[in-house]
Amino acid sequence: DAKNRARDYAKNALNFLIEKGFVKDIDVSSRLTDKGIALTIVFVRLNGVFDKYRYDAWNKSLYRVTG
Repeated sequence: DAKNRARDYAKNALNFLIEKGFVKDIDVSSRLTDKGIALTIVFVRLNGVFDKYRYDAWNKSLYRVTG
């Protein structure tokens, strides 16, 4: 399943941020859209603050999600 492979690949690629102590945790989820695969990536900072981003694979765009 391409959606799950994309999620796992992104999580593995970003895991170094946890290992190096830049963030406490990373959560990656994926979904299929009418254009392709979109990833939602949540970084948990060391102080507990969350930063949430959406990555659209079809046009290689990264967006910060607010709210």
